[in-house]
Amino acid sequence: MNPLTRAPVIAILFLLGISSAGAQELEEITVTAQKRAQSLQSVPIAITAIGGEEMREADIHTLDDIAVKTPGFFMGSFNKGQPQLYIRGIGSNADGAGSDVSVVTFLDEVYIGRASGSVFDLFDLDRVEVLRGPQGTLFGKNAIGGAVSMITSKPSETFYGRAELSLGNLNAVVARALVSGPISDNVFGKVSASFRSRDGFVESVTTGQKMSDQGNGGIRGTLLFTPREDVEVQVTADYNKSEETGAGRILVADNNPATPDILVGIAQAANPAAANDYTKTFADNQGVADVEAGGIMGKVNWDVGSGTFTSITAYRTSDYLNVDDIPAWSLSLGVIDATTFVDESADQFSQEFRFAGTGMDNRLNWVAGVYYLTEDVERQENSEVAVPAVAATSQSFQDNTTDSISAFGDFTYDFSDRFSAVVGARYTSEDKNIRQVGIPPVAFPHTINESYDITASKSWNAFTPRVVLQWQVSDELFFYGSYAEGFKSGGFEGTASSEIAARTPFNQEDAKAFEIGAKMELLNDRLRLNVAGFTTDYTDLQVLVRKPAFPGDPLGVVITENAADATSNGLEIEFDAILSENFEVSGSYTYLDATYDRYLEPNGIDNAGNRLRNAPENAVNLVAKYTKDLAGGAQISVRYDFFHSDEAFQDPREEPGAAKPAYDLSNLRVSYTPANGDWEFAVWGRNLFDEEYLTHNFPLQPFGNPGTAGAPLTYGVSALYDFGQ
Repeated sequence: MNPLTRAPVIAILFLLGISSAGAQELEEITVTAQKRAQSLQSVPIAITAIGGEEMREADIHTLDDIAVKTPGFFMGSFNKGQPQLYIRGIGSNADGAGSDVSVVTFLDEVYIGRASGSVFDLFDLDRVEVLRGPQGTLFGKNAIGGAVSMITSKPSETFYGRAELSLGNLNAVVARALVSGPISDNVFGKVSASFRSRDGFVESVTTGQKMSDQGNGGIRGTLLFTPREDVEVQVTADYNKSEETGAGRILVADNNPATPDILVGIAQAANPAAANDYTKTFADNQGVADVEAGGIMGKVNWDVGSGTFTSITAYRTSDYLNVDDIPAWSLSLGVIDATTFVDESADQFSQEFRFAGTGMDNRLNWVAGVYYLTEDVERQENSEVAVPAVAATSQSFQDNTTDSISAFGDFTYDFSDRFSAVVGARYTSEDKNIRQVGIPPVAFPHTINESYDITASKSWNAFTPRVVLQWQVSDELFFYGSYAEGFKSGGFEGTASSEIAARTPFNQEDAKAFEIGAKMELLNDRLRLNVAGFTTDYTDLQVLVRKPAFPGDPLGVVITENAADATSNGLEIEFDAILSENFEVSGSYTYLDATYDRYLEPNGIDNAGNRLRNAPENAVNLVAKYTKDLAGGAQISVRYDFFHSDEAFQDPREEPGAAKPAYDLSNLRVSYTPANGDWEFAVWGRNLFDEEYLTHNFPLQPFGNPGTAGAPLTYGVSALYDFGQ
């Protein structure tokens, strides 16, 4: 059955199932998207919240797993140390020291500046909140596409512990543990750790090496102090390390007679079986994708009069090493080969002060504050291109310092018990100072075609307001309409091809978004239905494209340029329904029409009307969960997850061979909990029908399109033990 025709079937299930449901109700979800605790159903933002228990049952370990559960959220990954987050068609795959992301991740409200800094296992989280659309007022810097806020669980007031072990095919091992509880009368602590490994599933036919493995671990410790009834101090430190091989790219044919796939043709002649196999690559370099990331955060909440003063002081660091066989090829088979080397180190310090309070007989709720960030990124990037008998390497050294300061305020006024208005704004000023050194290859030009050693600086600023009207029609029905603006800082080209390119900054991008939404709790709180419609206009959208560095350049140079204007329109639906005493169904649907309005390249190619990157027209997520109480108090649970995505383009020119084709994924988990409830045993399978799909793809014509294959069928068993409390 086509995934998009399932809606009538689901509707029938609702009518038949909910009408016969028992007295159960959906649990209330509390979020902090507006810097204060609120019910999800009364927040005038399109937001998806996934709780810690839901994450465990859904086997969520990474941001990729979060994306398939969130309408409008799609992932790409050029390599495993560089996740590319896109919400409603807006994201970034630029990676230079002087560029930024467009969808920002936060850990306990701490901004994570570099994409590699968010590469860690998602364990011991209380919840993840994904806010869709520009979040320029409360989340600020670069949250022009949206924000992913990860909130860890606090130490418990009573002793509690948990241990979990999973074993699977491809020698997969997942081990997690935590211990939490009181240390003294007013001090509480928690330590949690995670380890995850799995063999690679892509094999090189030229070297026999395996790629696309997993290997990472992390530890987090938290101390919570309550020296007085009105003061709470939290100190958290975390460290994560990932040591993995390269992506193991495969060659994807463009099937366009005008642009012959040279490498694909040779591969099909040399080894036709491997050329059409998602588990085989012709790469001769296994590659490296190592990430170390961590930090320390101190948060103080102090209740003062009618409000709460909050201070968040944080330091974070990340180190990223990547060796990537770009064309997935071996020179032993002829024509050309290429490898990139990246060594990046980033350090950041941030400080936020804010005060949240009430006034005017509790009719006014407000939050205001200031924020400061300084970040230093050092990056070395080498690109080697080889043809028979000769190789040439270009080298780039980048050191960028960013200083950002902002002031913000957000005010909600209740005109009545049911009708409110929100007015907020943020002013941001940002400076970037960069030094770049470029060394061209000796043998033949590529990527960098002249020597340079330059310093440059540039400042950007933005005023990003938000206005919302919200109407709590009844306890079960909430409407809102909003206008919000966001901005993403400009920057400097990484691995610039010339001195002029290195000195010349690209502009900031700006967004103006209109959104209307409805949030409903229906049928005696057995059906939760949230709907959001939106239109967002983007100006000077930053786009990463590959262009020739000189006439006849066979590989080209990847640059960031401002692609004029774009519009993202869409509809998002989320639901959760108790169909019966034992059966619950949830899911989401996304319709997305995200295109370039004006984008004429200097070479005359017109991309107007083409779809934005990672913006499939339709996407569906469905979850069905059946739970049955057994005799003696034991319980069995069956969970089925389904995800569908339409085709998603990876290039502004809509080159079909560089797209991610439409795909479907199914996961199944069956768990058993004995009567005492301390243990849980489960069997599980992911990508149940062994679907062949791509997580990333990009054009490299006339040679072919290197694509990154998604994981095949994986399966295994898990055991979990809770103790204490």
